[in-house]
Amino acid sequence: MADKKQAFVTPVGEVQHPWIVDPSKWDNDKGRSVKADRDDLNAYYNVNIMFDANTFDDSDFKETLDNLWKEHKKQWAGKFDKERPPYKKNDEGMYVIKPRRKSAFMKDKQVQQFQAPHLSDCLGTTDLRDYFVNGRLPATGSTARVKVSSYLPAPTKNPQTKEKVLKFELDLLALQFSDLVEFKSGGSGLGAIDGVPVMAGMDDEDIPI
Repeated sequence: MADKKQAFVTPVGEVQHPWIVDPSKWDNDKGRSVKADRDDLNAYYNVNIMFDANTFDDSDFKETLDNLWKEHKKQWAGKFDKERPPYKKNDEGMYVIKPRRKSAFMKDKQVQQFQAPHLSDCLGTTDLRDYFVNGRLPATGSTARVKVSSYLPAPTKNPQTKEKVLKFELDLLALQFSDLVEFKSGGSGLGAIDGVPVMAGMDDEDIPI
């Protein structure tokens, strides 16, 4: 059946806007995603992965997605108004997938947490969740492959437009970095330049702690 979950591994692609250490949710006032509590029922772990056309077009991953999507649309033919396929092609000709995983769910009137996506290095053995501490985070520009599972639900109605939308969603199970670019909070992101350091020549007792 088309709605049965299956797991797949993508080719290596470029990581964009990763929320994989902590979940995020959309903040309408700020107009962007913000860090969310892991017990938040509206929060997701999520990431965009971008692939060049040659890599993606020649991959077994794309072929599998195309076959499942074709079957899914055939199953619900005539019962949806709009479709949301598993990947898109951007203006630069790059393919983009947007896997995500809910952070929490309700069971027996109690909030339960889903298992967070597993994060590993190129060897696939090191759990990087212990590495991403004290503001250290993976950043856009990293490269990685991801393990996802397919989720092909029945068409759902958009509450605003009333359109029935057929979706192919990708559940984010794991991410393996081939090249890690780090974001460290608390700094400007600017490197050193020629000049005189502000603290140069100060005695130890004068340096603020």
